[in-house]
Formats: sequence, C-alpha cells, structure tokens
Amino acid sequence: MTRPFVHLHLHTQYSLLDGAIRVAALPDALQERGFGSCAITDLGNMFGAVEFYYTLKKAGLKPIIGMEAFVADGSRHDRRGPDADHLVLLCRDQEGYRNLIRLTSLSYREGKYSGVPRMDRELLERYNGGLIALSAGLDGMVSRHLTSGDSGTARETARWLGQVFDGRFYLEIQHHDSEEEKNTNAALIEIAAELGLPLVGTNDCHYLNPDEAYSHWLLQLMGRQRKITDEKLEPYRDMNLWLKSPDEMAESLADYPPEIYGNAARIAEACELNLDNSKFYLPRVDVPEPH
Repeated sequence: MTRPFVHLHLHTQYSLLDGAIRVAALPDALQERGFGSCAITDLGNMFGAVEFYYTLKKAGLKPIIGMEAFVADGSRHDRRGPDADHLVLLCRDQEGYRNLIRLTSLSYREGKYSGVPRMDRELLERYNGGLIALSAGLDGMVSRHLTSGDSGTARETARWLGQVFDGRFYLEIQHHDSEEEKNTNAALIEIAAELGLPLVGTNDCHYLNPDEAYSHWLLQLMGRQRKITDEKLEPYRDMNLWLKSPDEMAESLADYPPEIYGNAARIAEACELNLDNSKFYLPRVDVPEPH
C-alpha cells in the first residue's frame, strides 16, 4: 500500500510563463495518481487561489492555498536591485489566508521592482500568523547562500525563519537529479540537525506529465525573452518537474531521511481553510414610512 503523500510545491498557469499546469485539468490528474490533497504555490501571486480552491473542492479533494513568495535581500523599499530569494508560504487557517493576502498586496504596493513583487523580513515578522513556511528550492532564502558557499548566512537565515515561524518552518528537500541540488540537500540536512528544524520533501511541479518537459522549457524561454537559437543558451535538460505519483515521490526521496516523505502529509493535515462564500450579507437600510 502506497504511503500518503501531498504535493506542497506546485505551479499552475498563474505562475506566469513558468507554470504549465491548468487548474481545470489538475483534479483528474490528482485522482488518477491517488492523491487526496494538493497545494498551489504560484510565484509571487494568488491569482489562481480561489479558482484552485473551488475546483478541487468540487472534485472532493482538499485544496491548500499558498504562494512561492519573493523575499527581498534587504528592505522591500530598496530600489537598488530586484534581488529576491524564494520562500513557500502555506495557509494553515483563516488567519494565515488573511495574512497571505496582506503580504501579497504589500509586496505589489510597496516592494515591486523590475516586475518582481517583493516582501521582506519586516513584513514576515509582522504577518506570519497562521502560515507554514517551507524553504523552497535552490533559489530559496537558505539554499541560495549554500550554493554561493556562504554556509554561515544560510544557518543564520534558517535560525531566523525557525524563530519567526515557531514550529511552522520546514527545510525543503527536492530531488531533481542535479549535483548542485544533492550537495545543497546534504547541507540542509546538517543545518536541520544542528538547529532542530524539521525537513519536508517536495517536487517542484510545473507540468502534469513527463512528456511536457520540453514544452515547459520553451514556455520558460518565452518568459525570459530568449530563443532556442540564442548563443550561449544553456541546452535543454529534463528537470523532472512533473506531477509525480506517491510511488515516484517515495523513490525520488528514498536516499533522504524517511520523515521528509510523511511530513508532507502531516503539513497538509494541519491546513484547514474554509473559503465558503454561499452566504450573502446585505446591509440594513432603514426605509422611511410612506407619507
């Protein structure tokens, strides 16, 4: 019997020119592969959150609302450059949903630069209630420092996130068969043991099926305004970003601590969000008596 697993890192078509999963097609794919729940974590926005919620609910699946946020390397008000690291934020409850809306709105209103809506540490400290945070992939707040050789800042960042999201921060392990990722994962496991932080396994899902990998690469090139004939363009490489089944995820994560597989389902169980809008609230109006 396949152990339960939940995808907590998934990009729909609302991760503009980066995600290729259509919300309408997602429920059938999830049910075919034996999933009962799934998260949406589009890049920097919540454009598809409501559509995703009701589409999965209608299919009898549990939706988890989230976002892969851009976090400024410094203040969101700084206009020296658009540098920003990634952080996955998942709504645990209504408070988390309200806070994620606040964070997203402020990212656009106060932190947007060169098209990137950025929040910062100040906002995360203020509006983290009801949110679960995952460290994201190689572009994440922790991993980016590891890939650049700055393990000290990586540890400081992980420690800070663990304090802000007390009991609600997980170091994220992804396996897409790259040496850089394997080395980063080893360092993340060390940091988790040193700081007493939990780990969780994810797959960076951008399309539904393995045969869509090349089309997805072309979509990303469009987003970067590049052509396949451009000089010095990195050659196409299959990054294994499809919606893997529970068995495929178990195989993908087999070389890592066993708890990272089960922790994905545990996080999903902790997320209970109700966006029911079936009630209508009308204002009370005093109607004057007719003369």
